[in-house]
Amino acid sequence: MIKIFIIATFCRLLVIFFSQNISNFDLLSYKKIGELTLQKINIYPQIAKIHHPYFPFYLYIEALAILFNNRFGINYIFFLKFINLIFDLGIIYLIYLLSNKNLKTTLFYSLNPISILIFFFHGQFDALPLFFILLSIYFLKQKKELFSILSYSFAFLAKTWPILFVMPIFKKIKNKKI
Repeated sequence: MIKIFIIATFCRLLVIFFSQNISNFDLLSYKKIGELTLQKINIYPQIAKIHHPYFPFYLYIEALAILFNNRFGINYIFFLKFINLIFDLGIIYLIYLLSNKNLKTTLFYSLNPISILIFFFHGQFDALPLFFILLSIYFLKQKKELFSILSYSFAFLAKTWPILFVMPIFKKIKNKKI
């Protein structure tokens, strides 16, 4: 498993370093929203409704990226992609655990070029909700329903598409009062 983590981290860092100066609409939008959030215009600025159709959770990460960029000179694109790296490595570990420690399955995801390009070249932050959904499933397997619901809530706070999994997760919860 350590070798897979090293290979996965190396591949992802390579893409991050070579693409940190490449920008696109989404990355520019993240910068604009982060700047407005830091200026305390509003917790969810009006411009975010047009350019950033997500819930407020990621606004704080964008604002933190801009803060680190302004104060310490850390490239905001690098910072955002590094956050993706942390969550993607968490996904790899959760896949390892959920697949009953199957190294082939874990390696298959680790070297998947689609997720690497989406999260680390393009800068999409779908790694966050995906991590929290897998963590929610892991907690369900461990019979920790409250933690599962909390984890699922974080997935939904990051992006809206995790709503697709509300019924399968709800069906697995035995204590419906939670």
